[in-house]
Amino acid sequence: MGGIKDYSKEFIETEQGKVPVNTVLNLLRYYYQEDILLGLYDYAVEQQDEYIYGLIRAFRRRKLQGGKNGPVASSANLRKSNVYRNHDSKPAELNYFAPRKNLQELLQQEWFVLFRTNKAYDEQWTNSLVKALMESEWKEGIARDWSAEGERSKCMQIKGYVIGLLKDNGVLKGSYDSIAEATNLAENHRSLSKYMGEGKRQPYAAWVKAYVESHG
Repeated sequence: MGGIKDYSKEFIETEQGKVPVNTVLNLLRYYYQEDILLGLYDYAVEQQDEYIYGLIRAFRRRKLQGGKNGPVASSANLRKSNVYRNHDSKPAELNYFAPRKNLQELLQQEWFVLFRTNKAYDEQWTNSLVKALMESEWKEGIARDWSAEGERSKCMQIKGYVIGLLKDNGVLKGSYDSIAEATNLAENHRSLSKYMGEGKRQPYAAWVKAYVESHG
């Protein structure tokens, strides 16, 4: 049986820059951080690393089964988590990384393949679309709505808006309800379907339309 790869020489991209994979794995054993996990997922996709895929599944399974904040903090745990924290009291910057990676991952799922109208709308196409959106003039509003806490968070709404806009512009076929149900994003798929219908009223609706028309 071969040994485990030396991940101290491998890096992922995070909001704080490049971080060794080993450091990320140690952190995630103590604290579940979605943006960091998504960076790790991106690395696993690029490297086709089944070992990392397995760890990601384990981290997510533990998150679903356990508490929201992980184990009780200890001095050792806190030292690990400090790798990702600023040492001053400046307000946190908007998180553009999390919505980008979440939306890219969402559009890579099997349901998208089932409902797309053209094979040209593949993973590379959807990744490029989301990347361009999160580099556009609308990125700040999306990031702010995404990162809001508690009931003010609009993560699910934004997912619905984007899916709905892709449906409205001919990238996806089928009804809002059928697409929403296939995604398994919401316990009541009608709520996601409602958000999809509201996509055309978002300030970036014209941007998405123009992107699809120019990259069809």
